Amino acid sequence: MENTKMNFFQQIHHAITKPREYYKLTKVSGARLTGFVFLFVALTTIIGLIIPMYIEILGPNGFVNVLDQELPEFQMKDGRLYVSERYETVDDGTYILVDTDVEAFELIDVSDNYDQAILISKSNIISKQLNGRIQSFNFSQLYGFDFDDTILQTAKPFLFVLLMIGSVLIYLFMVGAYYFRSLLYSIFGMLVATISKTNLPFKTVFRTAVYSKVTIHLLYTVIDLFLPLVPDSLKNLLALAITSIYIVYGILSHKSEEAASWNRMISSHSNSYHDNESSNSQYDTQSTSYDNSRYNNLNSSSNYVPKQIPEPNQNTDPNHYSSDQEISDTPYNNAKIENNKTKNENKNK
Repeated sequence: MENTKMNFFQQIHHAITKPREYYKLTKVSGARLTGFVFLFVALTTIIGLIIPMYIEILGPNGFVNVLDQELPEFQMKDGRLYVSERYETVDDGTYILVDTDVEAFELIDVSDNYDQAILISKSNIISKQLNGRIQSFNFSQLYGFDFDDTILQTAKPFLFVLLMIGSVLIYLFMVGAYYFRSLLYSIFGMLVATISKTNLPFKTVFRTAVYSKVTIHLLYTVIDLFLPLVPDSLKNLLALAITSIYIVYGILSHKSEEAASWNRMISSHSNSYHDNESSNSQYDTQSTSYDNSRYNNLNSSSNYVPKQIPEPNQNTDPNHYSSDQEISDTPYNNAKIENNKTKNENKNK
């Protein structure tokens, strides 16, 4: 058939290591391509975003457990935090400091001597994770949402539900962003196809862009996990360069001799498949027509009642028949009757 059948891992392998064979990937069916994108984005989102978010918020050293178990009485009011006393502790490489006498902590306040760190001031919170990622949150975003330490036990089950809903929304956003970026790169792909005089429809160029983003998407996930301090500007430049190279190779792959021979091969397979389907369909039609004709003949013959050959009279003379007895009108019986008449006439004489 015309579509290339590749499973999920084969598509990833071709997308990363074989840009000169993108002519095969662009023949993947639309349903298979959609399934690939949804599954691929789901895996990278779960590994790169959702799991770290759950660990940071609900993990053993996460924000919720720290507030629930370690912090003294506190109150959040008008976007500012008030704690009854200063709190500082170090546990298994994790440093925690809560000091609301400090107006705001800065990134430079995070020490490199600890694997993890949480600094909480009157106006913000800064956290350092095991992988070195540093994040900051300002309490001003909670303005108008006032609470104290008693709310944690009540809100903890609902927080998990909110994280589940938030995870689904993040995933859907990432899928949409993947398709949108692929659409933007398709414009560059059409330009490459025009310059190289490669006559490709937009659908093929778009599929090339979708697979061209696989490598950089995986690279982004690795960078976010292990190199979180890489500037976004450098990551964007890296994404633009790598994806563009893959698109150029992917577009030009359609002009190779391998692509031409491969297209001829799948075309011959497709024609053979359709011929077999046509012959099978024709055979089924003829067989059905024959069965129907046979059935009709049987129905028409069911009303036929054959002539009954009368039994001979019980007289011992085999040549004697009753006058009112019906005899089959066959040449043999007619000849026999004539012979019997001749014998009777001879006896009478």
